[in-house]
Amino acid sequence: MSRMKEERSKPHDRLQFASKMYDVPYKLLCRPDFLQKEFNEARADRIAAKFDLNGLGRLVVNHRDGRYWIIDGCNRHHALGVNGFQNYDIPCEVYEDLTDEQMAKVFLLLANRRVMSAFEKFNVNVEANAPRECEIQRSIEALGLKISRMKHKGCLSSVAALVKIFDLGGSKLVALVLRTLNAAYDGDHTSFDPQIILGLGRVYNRFDGRAQEKLVIDRLVALSNGVRGLHQRAEQLRCRTGNQKAHCISAVIVDLYNKGLTGKDRLPPWWKSADEAAA
Repeated sequence: MSRMKEERSKPHDRLQFASKMYDVPYKLLCRPDFLQKEFNEARADRIAAKFDLNGLGRLVVNHRDGRYWIIDGCNRHHALGVNGFQNYDIPCEVYEDLTDEQMAKVFLLLANRRVMSAFEKFNVNVEANAPRECEIQRSIEALGLKISRMKHKGCLSSVAALVKIFDLGGSKLVALVLRTLNAAYDGDHTSFDPQIILGLGRVYNRFDGRAQEKLVIDRLVALSNGVRGLHQRAEQLRCRTGNQKAHCISAVIVDLYNKGLTGKDRLPPWWKSADEAAA
């Protein structure tokens, strides 16, 4: 690749900084931590196998501390290495001295180039200091839990469901749902299933203080077969009614909660009205 003539790009409407176009030595390119954890080597290998230099385009990078941190183009960078371009200069769009937060914001602006997973977008939004995602992350960490795709105790990846719950009732509702599941199932990663998070969150949100947290926990603990038992009951209800799984989980939780209760202590049936069922 020949040295490209340096040229200044037009500043992006939503950014307060400009970039330049020039070639960067491959060996100076590296991935920042917040994108490294989302790097998909299998996908990168597929790109490498079908490598087309003419369709490469420019990598978007941030020049800081003597290195060029890749903002957009990690998979293409991998493909270049696999195809023997380690000693070449690579065409790049270069920003100067961006913070990690600014890098994340640039990444999000470029995200329409490909479909991002909800998990990936959530993590980048945290890096970009997006208020909603940062509040959710604080609620998770306050309980000793961790955002991760690892199937280990205390790990959860259902961030899209948490965003929906946050939009219903804010960080307090997110914390209440996670606290309940964590207590009932001792941090079992399977309990942080998106349908369970949505189902429980909707119960707490609809009945707003009437569903007592301790009693909800006790009812979930008493249900045989744990998380699997909750799924089984909800799936049976879904097959009978045709309703969405998350709403069926809500209905099961309300039925469990009401067992043995009378009068004003009981919650109204989940299916009391079509309007409520759609809430």
